[in-house]
Amino acid sequence: MKKVLAFFLLATTVLMTFSLQALAANYNVEDAAVYATDKIDFSGSSSINGDAVIVGGSITSPKKDYRCITGTVYKTDAVSVKNKALSVVTYTGTPVNYENLDTSVFPDSTYFAGNAYADGSSNLTIGYYSSTPEIKLSNYTLTENAFINNLEVSNGLTMNISAPANTVRVLRVKNLTVNGYINITGSGKVLIYVDNLKSCDNSYINQNGSSANMCFIIKNTNA
Repeated sequence: MKKVLAFFLLATTVLMTFSLQALAANYNVEDAAVYATDKIDFSGSSSINGDAVIVGGSITSPKKDYRCITGTVYKTDAVSVKNKALSVVTYTGTPVNYENLDTSVFPDSTYFAGNAYADGSSNLTIGYYSSTPEIKLSNYTLTENAFINNLEVSNGLTMNISAPANTVRVLRVKNLTVNGYINITGSGKVLIYVDNLKSCDNSYINQNGSSANMCFIIKNTNA
């Protein structure tokens, strides 16, 4: 697989919010938690820990006074900001060229062969009761690379992804719904390919970690 940029990459729609300041910045986008080229739309009380770069579209949120992004938002003049709660500066850098970043070919079952979730046919739900094998209780830890059909983290519950030092944990998820927490355990990196982002209401992803340690590559989003 080709090297990917170490930040939360969305080619269509992302999640966020902002306080306009008359400043300019040529920001290193690889330091950002989110880089977005189109609409950024928060729902519920979702939040992003770190900075964000937005170069097109608009930013909306149902809560106009909620700091959904803990860091600074760097936006181009073309971006419409509907929320005044966050710190915003003007981004003067060059938008990222993704010609060398191949997001069209997601890893298939051959990459995950031999693992518990190997072919994208099994579901994983972090739920309140472990009534079936596909439902795990809160604080369940995924310890190997995985290709999952439907991955859902229920409201207020936590899923951990183990990534030991000097390793890259790779996940592919056909349908992702996060209404709780996804954390990284260890100092390694996590790369998650998502075919369809269904929902991120009230979600907290890598809340206390570094944005350099988790990257999402998402084809489609309904969040």
